[in-house]
Amino acid sequence: MEKRKTRVVVAKPGLDGHDR
Repeated sequence: MEKRKTRVVVAKPGLDGHDR
């Protein structure tokens, strides 16, 4: 569960920063 949460948190800001 911790691994899935970290992936979502890192993927959200990472995608937002790349798209911006």
